[in-house]
Amino acid sequence: MSEHLDDLIERHLNDELSTDEKAELAELLDSNPDARKKLVNHSEFNSAVTSVLSSQTDLEIDVSAIGLPQKNFIKEFIPWIIALAACLLLFFKTPKVKEPVNIATKPTPTVEEPLTAILVNEANAKFANGRSIADVKFSSGKYKLTEGVVHLRFSSGADLVVEAPAEIDILDSMNAKLVSGKVRAIVPPPAHGFTVSAYDVNYEDIGTEFGLIVNSETSSSELHVFDGQVNVKDPATNKLLKKVFRGQAVVYEDGQKSSETELQPEEFLTVGKIGFKRWHKQISELAKDPAVIACYPFLNDSSSVLQNTASDKRVTSGTIKGARWVSGRWPGKQALLFDRKDDYVELDIPLQLDEFSVSMWFKIDRQDTLLSPLFNSNKWDEGDVHLQMLRFQQPHFDVFGTSVGPGQKRLLRKPVAHSEWVHITLVLSSTESYGKVYVNGREAVQSKFPMDAIIKPGKCRIGSWVPIPGYEPERIFNGRIDEVVIWKKVLTQIEVTKLVESGRPSLLWSVD
Repeated sequence: MSEHLDDLIERHLNDELSTDEKAELAELLDSNPDARKKLVNHSEFNSAVTSVLSSQTDLEIDVSAIGLPQKNFIKEFIPWIIALAACLLLFFKTPKVKEPVNIATKPTPTVEEPLTAILVNEANAKFANGRSIADVKFSSGKYKLTEGVVHLRFSSGADLVVEAPAEIDILDSMNAKLVSGKVRAIVPPPAHGFTVSAYDVNYEDIGTEFGLIVNSETSSSELHVFDGQVNVKDPATNKLLKKVFRGQAVVYEDGQKSSETELQPEEFLTVGKIGFKRWHKQISELAKDPAVIACYPFLNDSSSVLQNTASDKRVTSGTIKGARWVSGRWPGKQALLFDRKDDYVELDIPLQLDEFSVSMWFKIDRQDTLLSPLFNSNKWDEGDVHLQMLRFQQPHFDVFGTSVGPGQKRLLRKPVAHSEWVHITLVLSSTESYGKVYVNGREAVQSKFPMDAIIKPGKCRIGSWVPIPGYEPERIFNGRIDEVVIWKKVLTQIEVTKLVESGRPSLLWSVD
């Protein structure tokens, strides 16, 4: 139950729970004081990320001294432990004694504005008045979002998803004013009381989730409570005007309730959907790239055909055999589940190429065979390409006629994670006579091959392979795949990194 509760809480903080899972977590919290304590601890770890992201200090943490369980739990919560340790160091570090400075020559100290919030995610966002998403740190002040959407995390732990066009005045870690626009607020227990004001009304959150729309032309605001409770208060007297509960939506004009309205949660972007929105723009641009010969975004959950959306149609769409549509990296994003030996997607690349790259996002559940096939030519003839995962969780590639299989130089010092989304890219060049594999944007494997090597993939399978006489009879992929893109060029390190950044599945996902 402990591991299950940990999983529910973590996915709750990432906005990934289904309706049934939310109800299950609520029941556990109602009946179990230890569960409520654990939620508070996890939320505090979450808010402590701000300190780590804004610090350049390298810390060495003795995990065993903290007294938490070991193995997978420790691996999962190391980022939170580091964040908490960073916060403690910031608060309790003893200042160093400095030598006296001559007053006449003492320079004017630089006053750094206190950090109030941090940008943890965005999709195509632009600010007015010289503000930049590259700044990352947000101090108290007025901000005008002209394009896109941003996810801000306040140092109190509260999260705001702000959609353009919007004007917001950040007051402090517990207070903000929405001048105009639309926001979604997610407030964990440590940020209880977080308040968003709108004209003549303050909306005080009581550990919940709500959406707010402010219309500057009518001086009105519209509150939608998705979970928990929001107190509507008079900003002048702090008098409670109304308690608004889960499932309710109200409209206020000039400090007075004017009407009730229909709850519309789908009108407010969630934290998880920001990544989906950012990726959607990227995949649309890739489909138009003249160097892309196949683009499979995995977006149709009712079809037996995996559509190739690339402008270049020489590579076929994929035929889905056995694999089933399931959820992908974000809510609303599909993937294909491969969990039986006869599950695969077949396509045809009827081209001989000097350069070739293929990238995909995948998640391995388990490895039951020596090799887990990701992308493979159906045969083993000259020019055929194979990309697979070895049982000891390292990538492996081969091109028939190059003899690169046994001689690959491995640069990745740790195994590729199971049960986590992973980005992999294979690049091949017959003109430069080399091949490389990148994992999560980092070079993992490289090898040289003959100058006259041929790259001719032909008919291929995603998530499977056709057995070849003389080799082991089965190679099975158990897991999910939710994007495949193929180029007629070699991707650079910068291009691979951009793919990873634009497609990363969540805010907490990292290559480490």
